[in-house]
Amino acid sequence: ASVDVDTEREVAAAFGVQVVPTAVALLQGQPLPLFQGCPDEQTISQTVEQVLQAAQQYGLSAVLDVSDEDASQPKMPPLHQEGFDALQRGDLEKAHQAFAQALRESPADDVAQAALHQVELDQRVQALGADASSARAQEIVRTSDEAPKDALREHMDAADIECFAGEYEAGFSRLLGLISATTGEEREQARQRLVDLFDVAGAQSDVVKSARRCLANLLF
Repeated sequence: ASVDVDTEREVAAAFGVQVVPTAVALLQGQPLPLFQGCPDEQTISQTVEQVLQAAQQYGLSAVLDVSDEDASQPKMPPLHQEGFDALQRGDLEKAHQAFAQALRESPADDVAQAALHQVELDQRVQALGADASSARAQEIVRTSDEAPKDALREHMDAADIECFAGEYEAGFSRLLGLISATTGEEREQARQRLVDLFDVAGAQSDVVKSARRCLANLLF
């Protein structure tokens, strides 16, 4: 389904839409952020596959017979439910707590991990004051462009802005450049940020696969 954010402002606010277009999946009636911006057709296809895999974790692996009024639906894991409910309210702190706890209890929970990294990205961008002002976002990117190659904070902030806007290739390229220009703890911070953003973009997307190869070449 599609929503016109200019006329359905309450819906846009409920889903925390900052960039148009924004795609969100609904699993058991709960929102699962997918991507912002305009990805290519292959990325969309791969993202849909990931949604179907996530759906299987909730037991949604068959076609529901809508004529069966007694058909029962499996419940979403409680911490997932809590996290998505918090996201719907716009409470990033509560959402972070729920998904972080889900991940502590089940380190292999890919849904919780991807949701947690999306929430963390949203929190960082919100802290930069760039979610409500495109001028502020442009200023952050411009500052990064003019900064030295090893300017950790400037490049990480700009990469967040770009990935938040769905410009993953630009954001990943910026972080890869930072990794190549730094060493020690700063390099590890940049590497970890890049890996976290891979989850936001979708682990199976072409842009992530390409960036992973570049990262491996830089590190090894």
